[in-house]
Amino acid sequence: MLNEIKNVIVSHTCSERQRGSLAKQSIIILFVAAFFSACTDYVAQMEDDFEDWKKLQAEMYGDEMPPSSTSEWTEYPELLSSAVEDDGPSTEVKPSSSSKKGSSSSVKAKSSSSKKVSSSSVKASSSSKKVSSSSVKASSSSKTVSSSSVMASSSSKTVSSSSVVKSSSSVTNSSNVVYQDDLEDPRDGKSYRTVNIGKQQWMVDNLNFKTDNSYCLDDDLFNCNKYGRLYTWDEAIEVCPDGWRLPTKVDFETLVATAGGVSVAARKLKATFGWDDNGTDEFGFMSLPSGARDVDGFYYNLGTAYYWSSIEYWGILEEEDGSAYSMGLSQNDVDVYIIPHYGKKAGLSVRCIKGGVVKPGSMKDPRDGQVYKTVTLGTQTWMAQNMNYMSDEIYGFYGTGISDYREEFGLLYPWYSAQDVCPSGWHLPSFDEWNELYKFVGADAGGDSTLVGSKLKDQYSWSEGKGLDDYGFSAKAAGFSKDDILYAFGEGSFFWSSTLNDNESAVLVFMKKELKSFYATEESNLNAAVSVRCLKD
Repeated sequence: MLNEIKNVIVSHTCSERQRGSLAKQSIIILFVAAFFSACTDYVAQMEDDFEDWKKLQAEMYGDEMPPSSTSEWTEYPELLSSAVEDDGPSTEVKPSSSSKKGSSSSVKAKSSSSKKVSSSSVKASSSSKKVSSSSVKASSSSKTVSSSSVMASSSSKTVSSSSVVKSSSSVTNSSNVVYQDDLEDPRDGKSYRTVNIGKQQWMVDNLNFKTDNSYCLDDDLFNCNKYGRLYTWDEAIEVCPDGWRLPTKVDFETLVATAGGVSVAARKLKATFGWDDNGTDEFGFMSLPSGARDVDGFYYNLGTAYYWSSIEYWGILEEEDGSAYSMGLSQNDVDVYIIPHYGKKAGLSVRCIKGGVVKPGSMKDPRDGQVYKTVTLGTQTWMAQNMNYMSDEIYGFYGTGISDYREEFGLLYPWYSAQDVCPSGWHLPSFDEWNELYKFVGADAGGDSTLVGSKLKDQYSWSEGKGLDDYGFSAKAAGFSKDDILYAFGEGSFFWSSTLNDNESAVLVFMKKELKSFYATEESNLNAAVSVRCLKD
């Protein structure tokens, strides 16, 4: 009997020990499975986002800024001028003689009912000073907005340069890649091969022009000659020769799409040598594993290639000194990654692209010392943040109700205040100037204008329908204010133009959460308060 009891106790003890061991093993297995599942989900999400972008790019539209229609305005009657708030037949609204002539088509204006906005609207606050032309009153609100802070960037010194074509004939290699004329950089006499990939022309070699903030991998000059130099972002945006520029995020996305998509492009863009898993170099891009340099001067990511884009990143992964997008290729990986979180003081490679100017920068308002991000798109230089100036002469609203969010969303201005709010050397853009921006973005997307709104929207302030922010314009969903109330916060970006339609309305451009394009209306109420983006003279 005692032996039977002893056997039961021993058996029970062993079971407990086994169960404990199995439990530990199960925890380890679950942790590893969760880790790999998270990694898989992250990669899958990147692929899904890129596939969504390609599908959106497939849509087509004309090169004129689309007019607004009744359906886009019935939910926001407060923005309409009193002349079109009453029911009536459809009429064709033509610009008055004060409107600047351009390529814009006339807008069909339909009457709309004065349907009230839902109770989700919040009270707007403002300074106590009133403008005689505006009937909007000040009130306060404690509504909190979730957002990431915006950091002002500083542009580095300009490197004067001009490029020279060295030869006049193209060269074809065994893979039928047609290399274009060699480019000679007159600053140091170095030559760079160039190649056409789809509709883009790229340098085949990483840039190797020495500047104060550029480095050789492992501080070895041999690596500069082999891989090019590693540049900080502020240096990278200035360093390409004249006629060439740092690529945008959309430039890299277009390159990846031409090379077959995010899941196969790496192998086709990698060189046929220098990697553990050499590529096929089908397009002559000839990417080599040039590594990277961190902010403390340590070299890392050996066996990878990362290339700066000109587009800044504002979001939850933003580094203390600011971040920007880059394109990455890794060892033993066929995927290409366009990632947003490299800090600007890191050292990455530069591969220049030929073509129109897309360049970030900054400006300082001498009146109050505020620094605004700017972006040059073609021949225009825009503020990349909403205007945020207020004085005894200029009236503006704390649209969110909280002054701390002025830096993020700026102020909202009635049309009369908007005329004088831009600093010296800048101005409120006309409708034709807005239309020029619209055409530039559409043309840069290969003639597809359906996504202009998506490409200009920021990625974080929208309740839904977030943007791609391909150019760093970062249109915020700041909404608009009318009669003490803030409407469409998180749902729409509204911007004044200087073009007056009549004594009661002006041309206003806007983007909305459910719309991918960019619209304009001539029916806006002059007393409504909306955002202002200034354009350089």
